[in-house]
Amino acid sequence: MKRISLPLWQICKRSNKKYDHLFGVTKTLSIIPETGDDFHELWKSSIQKNHHPSQRKVKRQLFSQEGLFKLIAMSAVSSKTRRNSGVTPRREKMILAARFAMMPLIWLLQRGPIERYFLRMMWGPDAVDLVRSARRLHADAKRARKHSARQARYA
Repeated sequence: MKRISLPLWQICKRSNKKYDHLFGVTKTLSIIPETGDDFHELWKSSIQKNHHPSQRKVKRQLFSQEGLFKLIAMSAVSSKTRRNSGVTPRREKMILAARFAMMPLIWLLQRGPIERYFLRMMWGPDAVDLVRSARRLHADAKRARKHSARQARYA
């Protein structure tokens, strides 16, 4: 009898389907256990009650974070992850369309000065040096791996 061996990715894919029903959208995640209130609704009503014109700058920042960058982040994950996050098919189409529309912005954000500005803003003054060092280490590791593969081929 011939034994059929499946690739590891197919084995993992089959075993993951067994647990798919455990992962997905939950309606109770945003419920505050002590009060039973929906966190998002409470947050929204609190913002509406406490609105002041001086908050326009913050609103623009929140719009860019929650609106634009969330779309970009959601377009980077798999469709299964998007579905499990509660994204509807219509919203998924919006996310994928936004990915192509946002390519110039993504390119701009990855330019040196802008990238360094956001790195410092989000992770502090030494973030730029840490990222530069990590990139250098990664490049060195790739070069060494390529060099050892070339030597093994000619040995």
